[in-house]
Amino acid sequence: MVIAICPATNETVDVNLKELSGGWYVTAATPVTGQVGKCLYFEIEKSENNEFIMNFTSTSYRNNQRIWWDVRGFQNGKILMAKWRLSTSAKPIGPFQHQVVAINHDEYIAIIVCATDTKHITKGQVALILSRQKILPPTILINLKTIMAKYVDRNDILDIDNTCDGITI
Repeated sequence: MVIAICPATNETVDVNLKELSGGWYVTAATPVTGQVGKCLYFEIEKSENNEFIMNFTSTSYRNNQRIWWDVRGFQNGKILMAKWRLSTSAKPIGPFQHQVVAINHDEYIAIIVCATDTKHITKGQVALILSRQKILPPTILINLKTIMAKYVDRNDILDIDNTCDGITI
């Protein structure tokens, strides 16, 4: 079992699920299993009470085909817990902690996803930098990568190619 380097509660920020709702492009991320795909996109919606749904789609680095994930979770204070289910699978994986370390609801969100083992997340954690636009301004992206480097190897944070057309859900 690997204990991932997850942010302490005092290193995370409050998240308003209603303001988090909407479309988000992944502009930079660490690989889950070795490589990252391209054209990564989340559609997030607040459902009931403290629950949320994320539909995630990307183009696979393995075969250049689109893949879809259904992510369902809940908010517990500053921590977002969620299970991920690949569209071709009946069984979800997780739950994983999704801890927000920086946010501007109108522009970006920086998330560390933590796992208690490496079966599905090779290094125990994944860094995700999401943006309302396909590309973040370089100064903001560099700043967010610096924040994320406290939890993941800075060299592992890769820029995402979002040049695909029509990458919404």
